[in-house]
Amino acid sequence: MTEDRFRRWLPPRKGIRLLDIGCGTAEEAGELLASGKVADFLGVDLDERAIVEAQARWPEARFMCEDAVRLSPEAVGRFEVILIRRPDLLAQPARWHPAFLRLPVLLR
Repeated sequence: MTEDRFRRWLPPRKGIRLLDIGCGTAEEAGELLASGKVADFLGVDLDERAIVEAQARWPEARFMCEDAVRLSPEAVGRFEVILIRRPDLLAQPARWHPAFLRLPVLLR
């Protein structure tokens, strides 16, 4: 079901690099990778426990415990798709604003 929710938003080709900011335990990672469109999934979150759990669940994906504001294309590359689905976006806009400003340098 998750795949269907996100699949329609993915570019219509294979080999997509996808960055999931605030991924938590990355509930969608397996389904997105299994879709055949996403070749490289990088999940980023500040919660170290969530990252450890996500990496254990989805060993074919990559995960980092990092602040999205500190991501650089030199360190992580560039992506065709960036997902951000955090419920605290509206509750903490000042915290998320710098991350949004950083997105253009991370896109292909």
